[in-house]
This record gives sequence, structure tokens and C-alpha cells, in this order.
Amino acid sequence: MTWKPNPWIATLLSLVPTPLGMLYVRRPRLAALYLLAYGSVAAMFIVFGSGLGSASFGAARASEGLFSLVCAVHTFTIARRFEPIETRPWYTRWYGG
Repeated sequence: MTWKPNPWIATLLSLVPTPLGMLYVRRPRLAALYLLAYGSVAAMFIVFGSGLGSASFGAARASEGLFSLVCAVHTFTIARRFEPIETRPWYTRWYGG
């Protein structure tokens, strides 16, 4: 039996915790890269935006939303072009084993 990821599930998984969708479509390196980039953006707002008050908080939330949207579109594109495979890696299964 072959398996191909559902693009809409992949997109939904990318919107909540950003790297989760990349794991679903078998891209663990991209998941790590997105996680690192997300953490870097968050750290920059903590370090450099602490004196700006609510403007900094609004900018941080907007950039977080934009970042999640970019990841969701990227994941959707990967899932649509995905070639069916025979076996799935353990991290793409819902029970993780």
C-alpha cells in the first residue's frame, strides 16, 4: 500500500506548531531549519524589542503569523508534489512508533 501526505493536513499541522507539518511530509531537516529560524526571530524580539512595549509585541505577533503562513504554504507545496512511497518513517505516523 502506498502513502502520500494529505496537503490540507500538512498545512494545518504547519499552522499550529510550525515544524510539525514538515515532519509529516518527511522533511526533518527543513523542520529543524524552520524551528531554528522561528526561535531566532523570537529571541531577537525578546532581546531587541524589550524596551519598545506594545509596539514590539504587535510586531512579534505579526512576524510569527507571517512565518507560520510561509511555512504552511511551503508544506502545502511539498505535499502536493510528493511522490507516493511504500513505507512511512516513524515520525510521520500519528502514534510516533
